[in-house]
Formats: sequence, structure tokens, C-alpha cells
Amino acid sequence: AGSSCKFSHGQTLATSTAPALSADTTLLLSRLQTGELPMFALDVECVATGTTHNDRSVAQIGLVDAYGRCVLNIYVQPKKAVTSYLTPLTGLTEELISSRGVSLDEATTMLRRCLP
Repeated sequence: AGSSCKFSHGQTLATSTAPALSADTTLLLSRLQTGELPMFALDVECVATGTTHNDRSVAQIGLVDAYGRCVLNIYVQPKKAVTSYLTPLTGLTEELISSRGVSLDEATTMLRRCLP
């Protein structure tokens, strides 16, 4: 604790609209802003391929960068028969997957190309 605690003694002081940031957090934010430290968020949507909770197959992969810009949005054709597209949750439909879907192998190859 005390002044040796790097988490409680921020480099940036708190304001009425933002909390204080530790020196580590400030450094990370700076590296993100300059592009020195790339950050991505990955979202995967699945379809049901059976009747139990774990009967799922990947049907869409989305990737955004640290600024929320879409880097990749790809549909995946499941190998197993689909019992439900879970459309109210996923927005996916049979037509969308059948017309734009690629194999999971192709999708993961494309995903890897987008990441450092």
C-alpha cells in the first residue's frame, strides 16, 4: 500500500467525469491510441445442431478493433444439420448462411490473417 501501490496512485487524477488512472492503465491507453498495442474484440454467433444446450456450431464470426471498427464479419456454413438458427438471438437465417457461408476452416484462416 501507500505510494508503492501502483494501482491506487494514478498518473491521471480523477475528474467529475472520469476516474483516476494508474500509470499502467495510462500507458496501455497511450499504446492503444498510437496503434503500438493492437486490441480486438471477437464475437461468435452459433446455431443449434441438436436438442441439448451444447449442440451448437459456429455460424458467424465478427471482429472489431479497439475503436469498434468492423475488421471481419464472416458467415460460417455448419457441417452438422441445423435444427434452429436461433434467429431472435442471432439474427441468422437459413438463407443468409446458405448464400454467404464459408467453411469453418476458411473462416478461421481469414480470422488469423486479420490478427497480429
